[in-house]
Amino acid sequence: MIGIINTKSANIKAISNIYSELGVDYCIINNSSEFNNISKLIIPGVGNFDAIMQNIKNSNLFDAINDFATILKNPILGICIGMHLFFNSSEEGKEKGFGWIDNEIVKLNAKNVRYPHMGWNSINISENNLLFNQIDSNSYFYFLHSYGLNNKQNDRSTVHGYTKYGEEFISAIIYRNFYGVQFHPEKSHNNGINLLNNFSKVDV
Repeated sequence: MIGIINTKSANIKAISNIYSELGVDYCIINNSSEFNNISKLIIPGVGNFDAIMQNIKNSNLFDAINDFATILKNPILGICIGMHLFFNSSEEGKEKGFGWIDNEIVKLNAKNVRYPHMGWNSINISENNLLFNQIDSNSYFYFLHSYGLNNKQNDRSTVHGYTKYGEEFISAIIYRNFYGVQFHPEKSHNNGINLLNNFSKVDV
């Protein structure tokens, strides 16, 4: 079963509706007692870095999520700011992230473009992987963000997708049991549905 973290600032209903239509078992997680029978986890990402982390802590979910990811080593998908939480910190706020990946989220500052980066853009998929199974490279997904990982920041072995908006930035990562996307699959029509379905099939 897939657990969807209720960050209190994201449109979790869009994700749950997709899984309902796909016939995939899921539950909305509001507190640490609801992790029973969960084999995969999604952290949605609409809102602000600090607000989402504070809501996770206020719901006593921080330790449960951390144990799920680092002790049980189960697959976890971070969407937009949900992915940002994988890292040490973000220039968007003062809260610390989980620190699962040793890096920092930065404010993107390409010249001659406006932020936030909002709307449809393509993903250059760097290599075949389960998350993008049957999704062609240069397929389009929906973005809404001003922060992220620029192309010079991350270990190449973790990068599985790039997008260009003024400059090239990292739009998909896979590192051990951590799966992260900068875009919003729940707003990306068929490509997003396929990606969420692929995540449901990732081996535990």
